[in-house]
Amino acid sequence: MYRLRSISIDDLDQLYDLASMTSYGLTTLPADRAVLERRIVLAEKSMAYDSHRPSGELYFFVLEDMENNVLVGTSAIISKIGGFEPYYAYELRTKKYHSRTLDLETEHQLLHLIEKHNGPSEIGSLFLHPDHRHKNLGKLLSLSRFLYMAEHRDNFENEIIAELRGVVDEAGRSPFWEAIGKHFFQIDFAEADYLSMVDKSFIADMMPKQPIYICTLPEDAQAVIGRVHSKTIPAMRILEKQGFKKINQVDIFEAGPTMQANLDTISSVRQSIRAKVGGLLKEESSQEAIVINTERRMSACISPIKWDGYKVFLPASTLNNLDLTQDSFVRYLLLNGSSE
Repeated sequence: MYRLRSISIDDLDQLYDLASMTSYGLTTLPADRAVLERRIVLAEKSMAYDSHRPSGELYFFVLEDMENNVLVGTSAIISKIGGFEPYYAYELRTKKYHSRTLDLETEHQLLHLIEKHNGPSEIGSLFLHPDHRHKNLGKLLSLSRFLYMAEHRDNFENEIIAELRGVVDEAGRSPFWEAIGKHFFQIDFAEADYLSMVDKSFIADMMPKQPIYICTLPEDAQAVIGRVHSKTIPAMRILEKQGFKKINQVDIFEAGPTMQANLDTISSVRQSIRAKVGGLLKEESSQEAIVINTERRMSACISPIKWDGYKVFLPASTLNNLDLTQDSFVRYLLLNGSSE
């Protein structure tokens, strides 16, 4: 059985092992023990205290293969981006030109650097071990976050974004970075990507503020603007089905796309149901659901389920693994069919 749960400091060693497996471009999961430890400490503080408003808290979850006692995946939510450390992105804008002399009208796209101190909530850090990419585990990692946000609504903004990994090759080369960032920072993409997790001040110090005409960039850099990394396509498809759409905004380093949705319109938020545990599920059920507890320290799993109004019946294994008792509350999302 697999369980998604809130991270703890005891997970540091295994989290580092997972981070060492990720390829370039997954900024929020660097193979750096000190950075990972700071993120775990922040996550534990965020789980322990309910601010009742989004203030930059980090909710970090790990997927556990309980049979083998090993971590195989991660996902996270940042309650609010921007603040003391601003959020940077390139916004795509279009400018029209007209010449009577040439009898010519043209349109050009420009990259405008934007800096936000009052940003949305963001989902990220999605990674699943290649040997475990089956059994709806990608959905468990991704969609449980939306059930958690639905359950703790006051802790998140209305706007939710996801910055998807852009095109970076196996050697860590980004055509977009080579065309722009490298000229100003004089470091490789991988180093810039890492530094952005440690201290973002170098971005404000060195990033050009003037708009950049896309047509002046090399063709290989133009071609990757707004494109997603091949390994991130499955995650993008899940978000699309949830109602996320691409917006005219890309990452400043590798030009990966940004997707956006309003929290209350996300499919999993609308379709999830809060219910009380009515007792044990004693017979087999073909119906499965993502089930989460309602505590700040989340536990979630995919489980057989039956329901009767606003009571649900779950197997003993689910009750044990999520630390539930009869009359505990859960939030669940059916994976096939409807409970209505």
